[in-house]
Amino acid sequence: MIEELAKFLEQGTGNADLVRAEARKGDLLQAASYGFDQLTKQQIGEFIRETCRYGRARPQEIHRKIVSLGPRCFITTNYDNLIEQSLREWQPDRFYRPPITNRQLTETAEIVHARAIDFIFKPHGDAADSESIILTREQYRRLLPQVKTKQH
Repeated sequence: MIEELAKFLEQGTGNADLVRAEARKGDLLQAASYGFDQLTKQQIGEFIRETCRYGRARPQEIHRKIVSLGPRCFITTNYDNLIEQSLREWQPDRFYRPPITNRQLTETAEIVHARAIDFIFKPHGDAADSESIILTREQYRRLLPQVKTKQH
């Protein structure tokens, strides 16, 4: 994903040198930060949707197996909508509310109960809602201001 971010920057007016340098060092959060600092919120959404092949990617056999195992709750750090597509295709009789992200505090409070079922929680965000995307150190800090992230 970081290399795709570098290429996305290069396609526009951005510079990918720092992104690639941090990726080589293994600091992927910093690499993402350098890249996202050069993008608008709209461009971040475009990048995430493009990277996830949003609207083009289709569920595969592994997705069928996952939803057919019988879980009633899904928690994923993926930004794509492949679980949602899989549920519509292979579990059409089950209703799932739209995915819940880190921006929906009331809904998050509802699903933390042990008896909550039929939900998809995306703590790192959803490609359909670019404001919910969590990929950089700064975004993690805004999400969890009381937690210190590792500095290099």
